[in-house]
Amino acid sequence: MTSDSQDMAIENVGGASGPAGGDSGRVGGASERSGEVSRGAGKALVPESGTSKVEKAASGQAGPVALDESDCQLIRLLSLDLGRSAAPYREIAEKLGWDEDRVIKRVKEFGAKGIIRRMAGVLVHQRTGFTANAMVVWRVDPGRLDGIGRALAGFACVSHCYWRPEVPGWPYNLYTMVHARGPEELEASVKALAAKAGDALVGDEPWLVLTSLKELKKSSLEYFPGYQHNSEHSL
Repeated sequence: MTSDSQDMAIENVGGASGPAGGDSGRVGGASERSGEVSRGAGKALVPESGTSKVEKAASGQAGPVALDESDCQLIRLLSLDLGRSAAPYREIAEKLGWDEDRVIKRVKEFGAKGIIRRMAGVLVHQRTGFTANAMVVWRVDPGRLDGIGRALAGFACVSHCYWRPEVPGWPYNLYTMVHARGPEELEASVKALAAKAGDALVGDEPWLVLTSLKELKKSSLEYFPGYQHNSEHSL
């Protein structure tokens, strides 16, 4: 769904956790504010026969899941921005030649099987007044990283909180995306985060504020782009 402040997107197809979600790779538990480290998205393999297989590992189930052409078309439409409609699934159903109940049932099945991990609204924060945005990187004592990550992820000003390994010349291991309505508010938020981290921070320069200057591109991933809908084709 696209409006003045929101987009709707599928986070992952074939991810490693089902709708209940696993916490693998996360800093901050299952909270929506939890940082999430990608450890490899599911593979979408489309053989010549037109049947796709999405590798999955959800709810203890192993092995690929077969997707037919209609499934691929449905996933593709779900990955695009949904219209400004009170019944977006009905609009998708019309494009597929299905009824709305069939679309809703299939989406629920995709979620239960882990084919779709999550669907969520994406806030375009610049349009809601959050014009001062920065990636703040931290040097945290590795033994206290999980606890500090959970604490910083709990702040309302933090939308993402990630663990990253240190590399030569770059000793920072915790990354937070911080949003504010202006430079002064951003500075105050960073100070509050630093106070919360306290003596878990190490080094002569325990954090850096990397201010966003320009957004070059931001778009949702379109799955199965080759499966264009043909209105004359009955599914």
